Amino acid sequence: MTIEKYFKDNIKNVKIYVPGKSRLETSNKVLKLSSNENLYGPCEEVYKFLKEFKGINFYPEENPRELLNLLSKYLGLCEENILLTNGSDEGLDIIYKGFTYPNDKILIFYPTFSMYEILGEIYSTRIFKVRLIERDDSFEFPENSIKIIKEKRPKIVFICSPNNPTGNIIEEGLLTEILNLDTIVVLDEAYAEFSKKSYVKLVREYDNLICLRTFSKAFGLAGIRLGYIVANETVIDYLRRIRLPFNVNVLAQKLGEIVLKNLDYYKRIVEMIIRDREYLYNELKKFNGLKVFKSYGNFVLFKSSNGSYIYNKLLENGIIVRTCEGFGLSNDYIRVTVGKREDVEEFLNCMKSIFAS
Repeated sequence: MTIEKYFKDNIKNVKIYVPGKSRLETSNKVLKLSSNENLYGPCEEVYKFLKEFKGINFYPEENPRELLNLLSKYLGLCEENILLTNGSDEGLDIIYKGFTYPNDKILIFYPTFSMYEILGEIYSTRIFKVRLIERDDSFEFPENSIKIIKEKRPKIVFICSPNNPTGNIIEEGLLTEILNLDTIVVLDEAYAEFSKKSYVKLVREYDNLICLRTFSKAFGLAGIRLGYIVANETVIDYLRRIRLPFNVNVLAQKLGEIVLKNLDYYKRIVEMIIRDREYLYNELKKFNGLKVFKSYGNFVLFKSSNGSYIYNKLLENGIIVRTCEGFGLSNDYIRVTVGKREDVEEFLNCMKSIFAS
């Protein structure tokens, strides 16, 4: 007997999510610029709390009042518009659980975060992928995006803004046009703090808008797994019913509170990352043969016909970046996280050595 025959057929062909290479996969001291983490890390108060924290023998609150109150003030929305999740990945899973039946149509603008498609395969949906248009220095939504959505009539449209890995954002006019169609729009705003462009407040007007947010990027808590869904009160009420109990651990809840009580620190860090993102973008444009894309995230994407060579030479020199075949692009495309200024300089100096050889 083989156990494989008991698995659902669609699971056998699901692609496995491949994250950026970790430090543990290399033998030397490395600079990791592959996963869009906040290399400044969280505020000092987080580390102070971790040294003194007690209470892991108790279950966390299902709906922690203090954290939800702080989030509602941060967003300018009601607590009833927020559902806490174990990272935004769990938020995606909850959305699929709550809205999709097998063979429902899903539309994804790509290249983008691969979990939209992977979960679509797990839940046996029919996936339609619409490619973003590559311009000289940016990716854009196709001019016929509305026409395509009307023709395909998907139940859910997935949009990442700023988009990972291309860095582009969706304009409000196009977003509202899509929202006025008969479809659910899942808007992933994992990198919104770096663009200073968020559409979460549109959930007051559109009950078909569901936003995903996270503490992993701007707030430096990637290892804690804390995210949240922002949507109409009715949507949140229904999604809460299918969320697993105690999904957000007590440590994540407490650290989320500390972060939101120290926003001045994070505002300063975000400003520095934005400054250095622009610096990295402009410096990369000076390299012959590179096509560099404007970004509103904490990363910059570039293209080279020698992408694999550049990636491997950087790795040999202890710098991990991300090739983009997992996003629906080829390995000619490389995404670089914006770290501290000294990290950016180390990366650029290595690039100069590679191009000089």
